[in-house]
Order: sequence, then C-alpha cells, then structure tokens
Amino acid sequence: MNSDISFRSGCPLSSALDLVGDKWSLLIIRDMIFLQKKYFKDFLNSSESIATNILSARLNKLECLGLVDKSKDPDNKRQWIYEPTQKALDLLPAIVELIIWSIKLDLPVGIPLDMKQSLMSNKNSFIEQTISKFYESNSS
Repeated sequence: MNSDISFRSGCPLSSALDLVGDKWSLLIIRDMIFLQKKYFKDFLNSSESIATNILSARLNKLECLGLVDKSKDPDNKRQWIYEPTQKALDLLPAIVELIIWSIKLDLPVGIPLDMKQSLMSNKNSFIEQTISKFYESNSS
C-alpha cells in the first residue's frame, strides 16, 4: 500500500473512500471487469469522457494501491496493459450494490434489461457469474 496516502480518520468507510472514492477510480475498475478494457485508449473512449491527465493519474494511483497491474503488451511494446488485481475484483460486490442502489432510485441506467433483472433477482449469482466471465475472457 502506498504510504503517501493520508487518511481523514480511522473510520473504515472513510478510509475506503480515501482510496477509491474519487469520481473515476470505480469507473475504471468497472470498465476493466465488465467491459474487459485494458488499454489506455480503451478507457479514454468510455462514455464518461475522462481527460488524459486524470486517467493517467488514476491508473497510477490504482497501480500504487495494488488494485491494478500494469504490464507491457507483448504484441506492442509501446503499449501498456492494465488489469485489475484480486483487490479490485473484491470491490465488485460494492460496485454491484451501488448499481442496484441507482436502479432503486430510478436513476438513468444504461444497462441491458436482462442484466438489470439478474442484478435485482440474485445479486450474489450475478457477482459470481461476472467474476467467472472475467476470468474466462482473460484466460485466452
């Protein structure tokens, strides 16, 4: 863990928010897990329109926190691959809860109906399936 991070208090929720509570970190992790994004340009093309300097800073922060691994692309040595670590995958239940919460608040959500129904009917199964799909797509 990066020792440069200062924590506002000893509250576990406050400390977690100090790590990933900014506007972008969970969206980057979301894109890695749900959309299999792994290249810098992939994240830039997300619908939220993150600026390049912010994206660089967040990817570096997530790497320092041990939430993202960064490696050279074996097919293009000038390009980096960013992949979530187990620590990032451990955030999936929290991400799912935030998605469910936004659905319950009737916020505009752009997810397929079958995904929404799966989330609302059995979130634990949805989480397990999402993690399985992630590992399947990254094993090839």
